[in-house]
Amino acid sequence: MAGGWIPLAGAVLEDERGVIGALLAAGADPAAGTPSATDTAGAFGKDDLLELFGAR
Repeated sequence: MAGGWIPLAGAVLEDERGVIGALLAAGADPAAGTPSATDTAGAFGKDDLLELFGAR
């Protein structure tokens, strides 16, 4: 993805829970990229995903 976005952050933005699960199972790092998936989840108030990523 352009601008430093990684697929996991894009999946968080689009609330694609199946894709998020698949990417995490494949080893995706929620802290990677700019913005990271963790940053994206926080910016959009997706507290359940922050917990899933271990950020809470």
